[in-house]
Amino acid sequence: MNLEDTVMQLNKDLNISLYRQLMSEIKYQIETGKYKNGEKIPTEAELEKIFGVSRITIRRTVNELCSLGYLEKKQGKGTFVKATKIFRKIEMRKSQSFSNTCINANIVPQSHVIESKIISVTKDKMDFLKLKEGDNIIYVKRLRSADGIPVILEELFFPEKLFKNFDISKLEDSSLFELLLEDLKLREYPNGISEIEAVNAGTELCNELRINTGDAVLKMTTYWSDSEDHPIYIGCENIVGSRYRITI
Repeated sequence: MNLEDTVMQLNKDLNISLYRQLMSEIKYQIETGKYKNGEKIPTEAELEKIFGVSRITIRRTVNELCSLGYLEKKQGKGTFVKATKIFRKIEMRKSQSFSNTCINANIVPQSHVIESKIISVTKDKMDFLKLKEGDNIIYVKRLRSADGIPVILEELFFPEKLFKNFDISKLEDSSLFELLLEDLKLREYPNGISEIEAVNAGTELCNELRINTGDAVLKMTTYWSDSEDHPIYIGCENIVGSRYRITI
């Protein structure tokens, strides 16, 4: 990329810090493909000339983008783009699993269970799961990453009666769909009906997904059933839009 090939110049008159403007600009250039995956970005001195800001601002921005998973520093070589975007296809109530989506793109999927507990079912989940007041569900929160970069914070709601013998620890670095085939003896992957909305990330989401406060995320709630339309579970995915694309 040529040094002068920038989308915008920073505006010192805006009520937004130069650091935030620079963060947004470099993220934009990565997300729109102006900086390609694996491409070396300009040096700190070159970025200083391009944007007309101090070396301290440049260094702070680059370090933050590294911590967010957009960039990576290689000793003695420079700073390179490390932006992973996952492409997932949903077709006719069939959804490709996150693990298979990553594997097909030669990306290493990771899953980490953050929390699991038994809670009482809430009214908004009773009808679909065919439960009544007082019934319990198993709540699981796990982080899905691709090549070490957080992509999805997932919340799962399993009816306790159906999943009473399910080993939650298996969800650590495993595909839920594959586990369902194995443990629930399903003949095929479950069918899902999804609701998708854009929301602004709160503090917890930002911390888990390593994004900025107020960044937009896609919230996709999916109601999963077997081939005979018996309810299995409800999944809620909070997806980093800049790292993920869904084709429906």
